[in-house]
Amino acid sequence: MPPPSILIDGAERTWYIMDGAELLLTIAEYINNDFKLENEVLHRPKFTDLHLKLRSRLSNLEIVATIINPDTPPLHRLELYNTSLLKIGKEADLWNCTQAVYPEEFKKIVQFASDLGIKDPHLLWQIMTAMLFAPRFESDEVNPITYLGNMRFNIFESFLLERFDVLQVYVELQGYRAMVQRIARVTQNFFKNDNLRWNPKKRTILTIVLTLLARDGVNIEGSETVNRFEYAWKKSSRIGEGTLYKDYIKKTSTILLKYMKR
Repeated sequence: MPPPSILIDGAERTWYIMDGAELLLTIAEYINNDFKLENEVLHRPKFTDLHLKLRSRLSNLEIVATIINPDTPPLHRLELYNTSLLKIGKEADLWNCTQAVYPEEFKKIVQFASDLGIKDPHLLWQIMTAMLFAPRFESDEVNPITYLGNMRFNIFESFLLERFDVLQVYVELQGYRAMVQRIARVTQNFFKNDNLRWNPKKRTILTIVLTLLARDGVNIEGSETVNRFEYAWKKSSRIGEGTLYKDYIKKTSTILLKYMKR
């Protein structure tokens, strides 16, 4: 059967596969004899075990590719990447796709993380985002005019990378460099506790909560902090269950105000 078409992001000089990477990888690995087919009739053959005609059909396989318009807005490109990731249950990996959508900004955040001695640029970006949008995360208020509330959170934080220069200036002018470094260090130490099952949403909300606490002068170090967060996380399990931006700020504000600022 002919394979489905693949989708390519051709908006930049370097082209990226938006949808279909696993298909191409599977075909390439099979042709390179990296695995056998699950086929009882053909006795689980590798590529070189196939009849010459079958090998020829695979070697000359035609795959249709759709290349998106170079003028496609970044937000639409992010949504296309995310749609592809949703199919394979890896939507949390959208951050890695920002390198294709925002190559210059991505380089800047990587460099800024390096300057601060922070290993994970994504963690740094979430801390910076929390600092700038602190009132929203604390109050659970979403501006209905912008429609950001109904945007998936991973798209929101990636789309926000367009404003990297603004956030960097904000951090520098407020004298937050040392604070950012401390938040990152404490957060990464907490993540080492594998027993707490750090799924992507839980990690993100912990990062935001610690950022807001540190910004208000609260001591975030020590096991008591992470224990209280774990208790709050369980108690608010039915609050902000989804993956939209409004779900994240709803859960964050509940944990922050009801359990962490008592």
